[in-house]
Amino acid sequence: RIYCYDTPGVSLMKQKNDPERNTKLALLKTMPDHFAGEVYLADYLLYRLNRDRCFHYVDELQLSGPTDDVRELCSHIAATLSHKIQSQVYWAELCSGAAFFLELWRKGKIGKL
Repeated sequence: RIYCYDTPGVSLMKQKNDPERNTKLALLKTMPDHFAGEVYLADYLLYRLNRDRCFHYVDELQLSGPTDDVRELCSHIAATLSHKIQSQVYWAELCSGAAFFLELWRKGKIGKL
């Protein structure tokens, strides 16, 4: 369970806007995912999981090994969700794969940061 307190001035209204802080807050679902971009958030989450050597996502998503390519990851998830392998995965499917990846992390199934 993740707790995030709403404090005036913490999110986006500071004079020195920090993109990494805003991305971390978006990962905690302080704003709708589409505001920051599902694929962008999934890319940052994948970077942090790999940096911290937290590879639980590999087993959970039945990947052959860790990856640093968010498009490959989202394509794999989208193909698995649709139960068919396609040679070309469109952007909308990448977004659904990214959204699924984010929800797995938020539910605590692929590790903690």
